[in-house]
Amino acid sequence: MFRFATTLLLCCATTLAMAAELVATVDRNRLAQNETFELTLRLDDRVDAESFGTAQLTGLLRDFEVLGPPQSQQMYQAVNGAVTRQTAWTVTLLPKRTGRLTIPAFTIAGASSAPIPIEVGVAPAGALAQTLRVEVSADPVAVVEQQQVMVTVRLIVPADVGELQGGRLEIPGEEVRPLAEDSHNRVVDGVAQRIAEWRYAIFPNTPGRIEIPAQVFTGTKLSGRRSRFDPFAGGGPRVVARSEPIVIDVQPKPAGIEPWLPAAGVTIAARWSKPVTGIRAGEPVTRTIEITAIGQRAAAIPPLPAPVLELARRYPDQPALEDRPEASGIHGVRREAEAIVPSRPGPMTLPEQRIAWWNTTTGQPEVAVLPAETIVVGASAVAEAPLAPVTPESAASPVAAEPVHADAARYWRWSTGALGVCCIALLVTLLRGRRPAAIEDGAPRANAAAESHAWAEVGQAVHRGDAATIRAAVLHWARCRWPGAAGYALDALAARSGDETLARALRELDRALYGASPSGYDGTALVTALGRLRRAESPRGRAAANELAALYPAPESNQRGGA
Repeated sequence: MFRFATTLLLCCATTLAMAAELVATVDRNRLAQNETFELTLRLDDRVDAESFGTAQLTGLLRDFEVLGPPQSQQMYQAVNGAVTRQTAWTVTLLPKRTGRLTIPAFTIAGASSAPIPIEVGVAPAGALAQTLRVEVSADPVAVVEQQQVMVTVRLIVPADVGELQGGRLEIPGEEVRPLAEDSHNRVVDGVAQRIAEWRYAIFPNTPGRIEIPAQVFTGTKLSGRRSRFDPFAGGGPRVVARSEPIVIDVQPKPAGIEPWLPAAGVTIAARWSKPVTGIRAGEPVTRTIEITAIGQRAAAIPPLPAPVLELARRYPDQPALEDRPEASGIHGVRREAEAIVPSRPGPMTLPEQRIAWWNTTTGQPEVAVLPAETIVVGASAVAEAPLAPVTPESAASPVAAEPVHADAARYWRWSTGALGVCCIALLVTLLRGRRPAAIEDGAPRANAAAESHAWAEVGQAVHRGDAATIRAAVLHWARCRWPGAAGYALDALAARSGDETLARALRELDRALYGASPSGYDGTALVTALGRLRRAESPRGRAAANELAALYPAPESNQRGGA
């Protein structure tokens, strides 16, 4: 019985001697504010390094900021045949306040460490210029939902601090837009400093209180004469700059205000692709409306209501959104463009456009207004140009009659008659030496390449089936085909060419484009009729060309059937 008890005591003693031991140490326990230190935990036993992590550090968060996850390592040592195994974890800590702080005890694999006291003092007087610091400001701190908040992060870096580390501003659940970065140098109390600034725009999406978290930057104090620009500098103590968190109070948007557009200012303006005095019936013109919201994103600007135009067709384009970073924050720009095709000459009124918005400066609702605009649509630029009346010279101006000698009168009559006969003979000779297309005299010839390309565009437009595109393509081809004409009216061409199929096809095109119930358009009949006109070689075709010669001079190459 005694032998059994002795054996049991020896086993217990051996077990106690072999029990794991956890030791906690710090590299220093007296430090100044904004200085970091390292905590090391050593366990005299081989354990899984993952058995200790950030979850075990929650007891430190009351008094310390944990800078990164623990770094682990395992060590082996053999002395006189005895093998020692150790696992160590190291973590960098930043005190959150001054005074007497305590690192609590830790327990790993059944072993526990002892608490460690830490003394944190205030930085010495006169050392402020040599301290790494970060300042954070927000304006305003009381806003309404989705109102812009400007945040500035300012880092002051002494010349003897390098290896800076820090991240951009992030607020969980909120939209943060970087605006600008800036840096400059200065000297304070004989100490060189570099100032770095980052500006952000925040748009709180949910009413309540949101917090701009503390911004933390770390650096290394450079030792000796090493320059902070020396890539091999380092090895000195780490220093930390930490800001105070800022709370933003977000009020809900007022009830009954839709759409909701909080901004410091909203403007609305329109511009045309060409002067309004040059807008004509049947020709498309582009109108672009630009809405600018100061202190708001473009995505928050609501679309404009579609205007009702009685004397024109609208072809709206996709809106374009742009966010411009400015000194005052985000300037959102929304552009809405549309092609307008007036159906007939006369006054055309575009109705007033209004955008309701909330003035974040005055806290009152306002309305941005684009006034109604009335423009006078001119007749089609391709309408027939009236022929200038020919005034006989005898009616130009009265001339007083003078007495003439009879022989002189007879001489002038015979001379005038002989000259007239010569002119007639010369004219007959010229007419016999030319083809019947005398209408080409003085008219510029069509550019065959340009005409051929324009004709190909007509075919492509017909293939797409869009009435406005077909009309514009045919109009362009006609101008290339008869470049000497001041303009070209397709309906006049159909009426005077004698081709009823062409006239009917053009009427159907007008109904598809300007009718009360617009629909798709099949331009097969139209392009076929135009093709016959283009290739016309028959007497009827030449007669039609001669009939239109005064308005549409036909190039010689066209009369021969070339294109």
